[in-house]
Formats: sequence, structure tokens, C-alpha cells
Amino acid sequence: MASTDSNSSTSDPQLKQILRSEKVRHVMIREPFTVPLHSPVNEAVEGIKERTTKYALVVEGESLAGIFTERDYLDKIAGMRVSLQQPVDEFMTREPQFIGPDNSIAEALDLIIEGGYRHLPVVENNKLVGVITSLGIVKYIAELFPTEVYNLPPRPGQVMNQAEGG
Repeated sequence: MASTDSNSSTSDPQLKQILRSEKVRHVMIREPFTVPLHSPVNEAVEGIKERTTKYALVVEGESLAGIFTERDYLDKIAGMRVSLQQPVDEFMTREPQFIGPDNSIAEALDLIIEGGYRHLPVVENNKLVGVITSLGIVKYIAELFPTEVYNLPPRPGQVMNQAEGG
């Protein structure tokens, strides 16, 4: 095998166009894990552990109030003398960045990269309607271009001189 560059050169513009045209609503998780505002921290932590989601969106009614992530737990709770009965809103990230369902996946990806986020709430008309994740976007790209993604070399920029096994 000479190189993967020929595959990536044809799929790169195609991928960019797809990410610019495809809407967040087609990739978002429609039923994200939520906890009500003022819920005890342990409710959020247990839900995160059960679902392996790494986040809990904190809601007040149908509106997004904040996000509580494993990072919030590690930075604000772990190793501290904190009661897990305290309200989650004391530790959550307030007014998190969010995106609309009709924004493009490229716009969501830009926000995720710029902010260093892994989870981006999706809000429409001040109502939480879902969440888009960095992992979800990666899986979406892998489904679009399985040959290119699954045949990537172990190291970026690596060029194979011959096919494996011969």
C-alpha cells in the first residue's frame, strides 16, 4: 500500500461539505441525561456512573440551567470535604455554551474545539432538546467514511510501503 493520502485528499473536501451542510439535529442525542436544579450531587454522580455519559445536564423545568461533568466533580468535589447531599447547582458550570439543532455539525465542532468541550447542549426556543458530543461526531464521521477511518495508519503521517502480510 503506497499511501492513505489519495483517500484523504478526495474525502477531505467532501467531509467538510457534509459537516457544513448536515444539521446538529441529525447527530444529537435526543434524550440526554438530566437532573433537576437543586438535586443532590450524588444523584448526578450516580446517574453519570450508571450511564457512562460523563455529564449531567442540569435543568429547571425544560430550560438548561447548567452542566455538571466529571471534570466538575474532579475539580470541585474530589478530595474535598463536600457532602454529596449538597445541591448540584453549587458545583455545576452555569450558563454553558450551547448550540441550536439547525446549526451545522461544523459549527458544533468549532465550539467543541474552541471551548475544549466534550458535550455541547442543544437548545431550541430556550428549551433543552438534546446534546451533541465530540465522540458522537467522531462516530458519525467514521460511519460516513469507514474505509478511510478504519484504514488509518497507527501514527499520523505514516506511509505504508507494502500491503500487510506481503
